[in-house]
Amino acid sequence: MDLDPVPAKADLNAGDLVEVNCPDTMYLGEVRSWQGATMIVGVEHALDRETLARIQQVWHGRNDR
Repeated sequence: MDLDPVPAKADLNAGDLVEVNCPDTMYLGEVRSWQGATMIVGVEHALDRETLARIQQVWHGRNDR
């Protein structure tokens, strides 16, 4: 993943768990390493935001009742 802007290196180390939010997808993974200003993230899960919103509605109950 190419993150722009890249979070401050001092805040994240190899092995830290991260959540990367994009408009359509949420990625959950682990910082693997740094190569210069590039953070290498191993993505474990990719969640479609639309599907996630539907699951949250079912889990928490609809507010439109």
